Amino acid sequence: MTKYLLPFIVFLSFIGCTAQQPIEKPKIKEYKTAKPIETPQIIEEPIIEETIEAIVEEEVINDTFKVALIFPSKFMSKYGVGASKVVSAYLVQQNINIDMQIFDCYDQDYNNLAAVFNEIKEQNISNVIGLFTSNMVNHLATIQELETLNIYIPTINKKSTNIAMDNVVFGGIDYEQQIDKLLTLGKGSVVNFHSKRGISKKLTTILNNKNERVSNKPIATDTNYGSVLNNSLKYKTMFLNTTMVKSSILLSQIRGKDLRPYRILSTQLNYNPLIISLTQSKDRSKLIFANSIGDIDPLLEHNITLLGADIQYDWVNYSTLIGVDYLLKKTVRVVDLLSYTIDQGQVQYDVHIVKNEGYRFKSYLPVVN
Repeated sequence: MTKYLLPFIVFLSFIGCTAQQPIEKPKIKEYKTAKPIETPQIIEEPIIEETIEAIVEEEVINDTFKVALIFPSKFMSKYGVGASKVVSAYLVQQNINIDMQIFDCYDQDYNNLAAVFNEIKEQNISNVIGLFTSNMVNHLATIQELETLNIYIPTINKKSTNIAMDNVVFGGIDYEQQIDKLLTLGKGSVVNFHSKRGISKKLTTILNNKNERVSNKPIATDTNYGSVLNNSLKYKTMFLNTTMVKSSILLSQIRGKDLRPYRILSTQLNYNPLIISLTQSKDRSKLIFANSIGDIDPLLEHNITLLGADIQYDWVNYSTLIGVDYLLKKTVRVVDLLSYTIDQGQVQYDVHIVKNEGYRFKSYLPVVN
């Protein structure tokens, strides 16, 4: 400390001398223009308590996490936007530096997908989240040099494909598991309302394989379903394997025709609060849903919602969240924000049976008949 105090003492001594000699004012002015006295700097000693292991771990956590998000905008532009928001919110909350590259392969074309993977490898990105269709998944088996990548596919369940790659994990929900659980709530023959394409066609195939006593009722493109709603359907167990708008119209017309179903069952397809706004409470009195979206950290859920993504009802977003958590944990140790298991390359989901009450959904425990 002596070397820092000495200039200050000299300064005081100098001012004391000049106070007694007013004729020396010019000298005082010259002194005021001199270099200001620097504030002493305190040099902190190293924190000995920190171990080398802790320092190394901190450096690893602060490294940039590189991940590629691939989706075909022709089919999944909406899901691509939501998934990117989910990944961003998750990595920010984990305090991870993000390098997320988004690749639009436009459609299901093999050459487009292969070109995207070539670019990913050129950029030394090893973690991939692919919002793929079934056709795109089949392409993976013939694209060269993918074995060094960690690939997670949130949109497809492993049961839907025959591909066998150790570095690919599937996150699609299990509709077969949902239908199995819903069928335990039914009684007698089942009436299945469906359309003849897309997910509706897939769910109808699963249902027919599970239950031989299914009466399939295809729904037309118009909004009058009177031709398929008659008294022969009274008191039956009904399945809604239709889109939300069609399901809402069906619910209204089923009640309007006083068909009094035993129960109306629906998979994840219609598990959305929008169905509450599209129908009346009495329309939904017999409606029961299967849901595979589990609980997540409340703060993370809040942050995802702030970014404009739906994590409570959009199962693709929820599956994407599991995917980025899985990929990150292959690299570093981070805080657990959600619970899940992966078995033989497939995320395992619990199926929750829920019912609408008022403006919310809650767990449903059926009365045993």
